[in-house]
Amino acid sequence: MRSFRRGRLVLLRPGRLLLVIGFVLLMLPAGASRSPSGLRWLGVGLLTIAAVDLVGAVWATFGVRLSMSAPSDAVVGSPVITRLTVTGRSRQRLSVTMSSLKAAPWVVIEPPAEGVYTIVPEHRGEFVHAEMSLYGQGPLGLSGYARPVVLPLVTPIVVSPRPVPVPAIGPPRGHAPDRASPVTDPAAPRGVRPYAAGDSARHIHWPATARVGALVVREHERVAPADVTIVVNLGTIDDAEAERLAGQAVWIAEDALRQGRSVTLATHEEGRAVTASVAEGRAVRRRMARAVVGPVIDPELFEGPVVLVDRGAGWPTDVPSRAGRTTNGRAQ
Repeated sequence: MRSFRRGRLVLLRPGRLLLVIGFVLLMLPAGASRSPSGLRWLGVGLLTIAAVDLVGAVWATFGVRLSMSAPSDAVVGSPVITRLTVTGRSRQRLSVTMSSLKAAPWVVIEPPAEGVYTIVPEHRGEFVHAEMSLYGQGPLGLSGYARPVVLPLVTPIVVSPRPVPVPAIGPPRGHAPDRASPVTDPAAPRGVRPYAAGDSARHIHWPATARVGALVVREHERVAPADVTIVVNLGTIDDAEAERLAGQAVWIAEDALRQGRSVTLATHEEGRAVTASVAEGRAVRRRMARAVVGPVIDPELFEGPVVLVDRGAGWPTDVPSRAGRTTNGRAQ
């Protein structure tokens, strides 16, 4: 349910307030301002004007309802197009912004209204509501009333970290192949076959070529890529370094998927360690959007190739070999 928090008074036009004071002074009888009674009436007049303007500012935001729909996925730093709907009894112009974002734009609307509202996420995470600010002015424009609104999203938005390139792992290389697609193992010859255009000269089997009188090449066993586990330790402080590590983990996992590898992510989510496989890039980004800081996950708990992403490593590194693990900066 939409909930409201305490609003705050904003002095929008100090210059206009001075004009009102001057106007009241001119309208009072010439000698009234010198008498105690005249001063009282001046004070009452000014307070009345200020009160009426403030009531008008509060009334402008009263009964106004907001709703917002947004895409289910986003990336930190990339624009997101949302749809904002404003309804209610007010017929005055209001200003709306997303107060939870430092660089969120202001939009001026006159209920009822509906339109596109573009934002740029600043932090990763899964968000089920938006923190908005609704501003209304009094009829004289002397003051305004800002009402915070906690607005539930029609669909929660998952904001993933922006991938951070890792030179030791290598840049992305095209689209991901089929998960079942194997790769060639040059150390596992299976037999020979006739030469075909595009075959490497290194694979020509010369003794067999001499026997049959035509070029033949070695065939090799097709083996599936090695699985890899990526252990992500974001530390105990949710800061810019944690965001950078999350972005590195996204880059590494998506790169491994592009190679046709089976990838398992080990992270902290909702206060507990979660170890689960990810089958495609969207799953990787969503896992890292939900990842939180927490106790260290020991990479030695996992078998096979393991890549460790944490604060102490500097760059992501492979865990020293225990069961075929590598030490050259890329799980093999």
